[in-house]
Amino acid sequence: MAVCLINPDAKGWPRKTFPSTDEVRGACGPDLFQALYNHGVVDIDTREAILGDDTRQRNRLCALLDPATESAPIVLYAVTHVVPTLRHIRWL
Repeated sequence: MAVCLINPDAKGWPRKTFPSTDEVRGACGPDLFQALYNHGVVDIDTREAILGDDTRQRNRLCALLDPATESAPIVLYAVTHVVPTLRHIRWL
């Protein structure tokens, strides 16, 4: 599954970005980043490292999910899309 972040831009509009692992960790915090692994995300790395991709998108992040854990894609979506928005509006 592709990993992207939704961050508000300077005017407050949501903007989709393709982050590094450190940017994901910084956006969601170390506790939520670890929670990804506790809820079925097996690995987060570049497409090249996980899939052996050699296309132009090889440096984008993707997540390898445990097929037995149905909540994994939901948790990944919440941490990368919902949490940054809630932090921007100071609900978290």
